[in-house]
Amino acid sequence: MTQFEEYLFGIPLSTHRNRTTSSHPFGEFHHELVIAAVSVVMFRTTVRVSSNEPMMLRWFFGILLGFLAYSDKSYELIVAVELFSYVVPICLLSDWPLSPWKNYIKPQYNNFVRLSLVFVSAGLSMALSHVFATGAFSRWLAFVTPTQISNAVASLLPIKEVRSAYDILDRFVSEPGLLDHQIRRLLFVTFHVQCGMGYMGIDFLKEEQNRRNELVRMDVTGEEKSDDTNVTPGTSSEADQKTTGYRLNKARNFQKTAGTFILYSAVPYMIRIIAYGNLNAFAFSCFKDDIHRMVRLDGLFEHESHLVAVAEHSATSPEGKSIATVLDASWKSRSTHEPVSLMLHLIGLDS
Repeated sequence: MTQFEEYLFGIPLSTHRNRTTSSHPFGEFHHELVIAAVSVVMFRTTVRVSSNEPMMLRWFFGILLGFLAYSDKSYELIVAVELFSYVVPICLLSDWPLSPWKNYIKPQYNNFVRLSLVFVSAGLSMALSHVFATGAFSRWLAFVTPTQISNAVASLLPIKEVRSAYDILDRFVSEPGLLDHQIRRLLFVTFHVQCGMGYMGIDFLKEEQNRRNELVRMDVTGEEKSDDTNVTPGTSSEADQKTTGYRLNKARNFQKTAGTFILYSAVPYMIRIIAYGNLNAFAFSCFKDDIHRMVRLDGLFEHESHLVAVAEHSATSPEGKSIATVLDASWKSRSTHEPVSLMLHLIGLDS
């Protein structure tokens, strides 16, 4: 089947799965592993544990997670490393892990205790990721949750409808495990991209609010300057001129920083939001188009009976017959050549 591809600066953007050169049994979409790697790198370098987390540590774990995602490692391993990457800064830089034991641990053993916590957290991250991956946590949560809370959540969220839609799609997907694989990949990319974009928006709003605060402080400083000026009779106009000149100088300095704010804050934020949003949209389009082809093509042409049904009830048969061929066959099968009778036969309303 001929596949039509679109290109963006020479980059193919086809939503068809590549089964020839891919080592995965289900095949891979174009740039599927690259998108997964970019999403997790963006998430880890954007979502910080605290404001004092070192940038080198964030980028180290971000590149490590991106390598694991690009190598198509299991999600259990990736989630374990991701959890561990957020625990390490807490164990090494924060004071609260040692605060309960500060009366029992000598200061010279603090580094040893911190390293011990890092090793313990690695094992706990693996165990917690395994619990999530096997579904044991969800089963335990459903078991301990009261019925009233479960019913309230079910009334707020369309859980049954989503489950029914999943069951319907699973009937059309002929390859076992393919739908689960694609949904996991899409959720992995969507979670990391959307959460990362949310934190990007928060950082941009903080920078914008800081700029507004500078504008407010400029006005307040101008008023304080005018209040502190000793005004004597006959010199009020001179004091007003000094205050006005001070405010004009502050306003000019503030205006000069507008270009810097737009160039280094607003424009990079806009470019990143558009780029990461399009990555997520492309991943969703690959999943959507692949499911659409399964429903419209694979499920339809899987059995010969489906082909016969289409040939008898559609204007163009799967073999490529035109409407004239179908009309001619229907015309010869009728005992009368009346147009009304022929149309009723074609749409299936005749007796």
